Amino acid sequence: MCTFIPTMVLVYYCPDLESTAPTWVYVLNAAGIFIYQVPLCARVWVALIASEQNLYWYTILHTNTLP
Repeated sequence: MCTFIPTMVLVYYCPDLESTAPTWVYVLNAAGIFIYQVPLCARVWVALIASEQNLYWYTILHTNTLP
């Protein structure tokens, strides 16, 4: 939804996609893409951190030594 609505606003103001839309429409599209992308990046970082922590604890538990 965060990219669909800004795209529909852009198509409303610029139906042929060759004319120029108002500046705020482009800002709205940029904000929509940013809002769409940030949670995805956050999930990737959380998964990477979790996998590193699991590897750390696996090493400690199965070799009885600190990495």
